[in-house]
Amino acid sequence: MTLLDQLPRLSPYDPGASGEGSLDPMGLAPIAERMAELLVPGLRARMSLPRFVTLTAVGAVAVQSLVDEIGSDGSTTADLAYEWLVVSALVQSKDPTAVRSLPGSRKARRALNIGEGLNAQTYLRGPRVFGFTGVHRPFSVDAGIIDNRGLPLDTAASLVLAWEKDTGMDGFFSGPRASRGGNFRRTIEEQSLNALKTDSAPKQSRLYLDIQRTLLPSSPGTAERAQLHRIVMHSSHEIRNTLSRMIFNDPPPQDIPEHEIAAHLLPRAPADLRVLLYAMTAYEECATVIDRAFRDLVRHMSAQTGSTDPDSLQMLIKAAQSLPALTQRAIDTAAEVDNHVADTYAVISHLSADIAESTALFHNPMGPRSMFDALLERHRQVQESKDKLMWLDQIKGSWITRSAYRNQPHTDSENWIHPMRLSTLQRFVDTTR
Repeated sequence: MTLLDQLPRLSPYDPGASGEGSLDPMGLAPIAERMAELLVPGLRARMSLPRFVTLTAVGAVAVQSLVDEIGSDGSTTADLAYEWLVVSALVQSKDPTAVRSLPGSRKARRALNIGEGLNAQTYLRGPRVFGFTGVHRPFSVDAGIIDNRGLPLDTAASLVLAWEKDTGMDGFFSGPRASRGGNFRRTIEEQSLNALKTDSAPKQSRLYLDIQRTLLPSSPGTAERAQLHRIVMHSSHEIRNTLSRMIFNDPPPQDIPEHEIAAHLLPRAPADLRVLLYAMTAYEECATVIDRAFRDLVRHMSAQTGSTDPDSLQMLIKAAQSLPALTQRAIDTAAEVDNHVADTYAVISHLSADIAESTALFHNPMGPRSMFDALLERHRQVQESKDKLMWLDQIKGSWITRSAYRNQPHTDSENWIHPMRLSTLQRFVDTTR
């Protein structure tokens, strides 16, 4: 299978998509992602429930003999065929929690409702990225559950054995076919192979009853939960382990935004973690002002007829007043990361220089008219680097918002604009207590 085969494809079950890079119009996300990787390596903001890692481990054990098999469609691998089976089972469960945080559940229901089994056309596009295995793959690999080919490693063995104990599936990991678990494993293997050959999971199967009973994403048993807790709390990453212990010993309130989680942790954080949290906070405060000023400007110009007077726009006045100090603080605190944390953990980050470059247009004091020009120039640079059009067109001296970007939401929230994985880590710690 080539890399091209793994790229997302648009299926008839997906809505069309268009745009000019709407997620990051000011080009500030890559630095935030690097800071998050220093703080919470191995996790991603999209990860939801740690038990999806158990589902991955169970599948890796069951279909490991099929690792080199490719479906007759030329692209589907055994782990995806297994995922078709699991998703098909869960969306047909009578338990309302069965599809909690399950990627692709709506598409799966839609396909099954019209009498089609899950396959490459009816499931997610880009399933190796967006399916539950793909979403949680970075954590599964980081924790030593699977390797880069999807084969089970030592941590998968201990996790699956704990799952066996809770579910009565003795023999799944290494027992004979005659054992209950061994029969389940062989049935998964056989039906995954059949799905590869027929390019589809069955709409109905007795296997689905066992999947529904033993693999609901939100229902780990006692032994499995304890094993997941060890995996979450004891990684190979010192800073992440420190964060995990702090969250476990002094939990932040549930469902608070990430800037409040950071504020909760800061007073008791050791020096290296405190440096990172300060830098992250400073960068996000700066990035949030830049990004929201631009989006508010786009929203304002969407409602305007004729030319815009920058001197009258409060979002530009506020940004012009605050950004010189905010950008300097972001640069200075990132320099502390470069000098202390990055050296300590052998990470070459150059965060300070990169923040200085990405915010260069906002360092100096300026009026609202200059802020208007700076925001548009930064956006132009970012879009040009992505070979994308700007969100606005200049027509006869006036800037006109392109139709796809006219509904920018307005918010006065202090929430950070980039996910920094603190919420994900808190969720993983809390749900494995």
